[in-house]
Amino acid sequence: MPRKFEPTEEDKVIYDEEEEVPEMYFITEGVVGIGFSLIANGMTNQQNFISMKKVGSQLIADHYVVNQCKSQFIYMAINQDVKGFALTKKFLHERVFCKYPEIFQKI
Repeated sequence: MPRKFEPTEEDKVIYDEEEEVPEMYFITEGVVGIGFSLIANGMTNQQNFISMKKVGSQLIADHYVVNQCKSQFIYMAINQDVKGFALTKKFLHERVFCKYPEIFQKI
């Protein structure tokens, strides 16, 4: 499924700290900032620190989706639109890992 995140106040946050992660993203273009909040509760307090910027093709949230855990960092669109494709947690756990359990065992 195609996905797009714009660097606007309403759409820039891809995942926030301690947020459920229902999809992993295969980013094809754009700049993604990865950081953390200086005070608990992530973006809601507006005091955050972006510690890394990733440009171009990348994979986001694969660990969170595969291991069914919450996001540990803030992921956001920086300076330009971030475009890519999504693979849902539900699809992986209900279709792929059930049919091919050896994949999950190797992860």
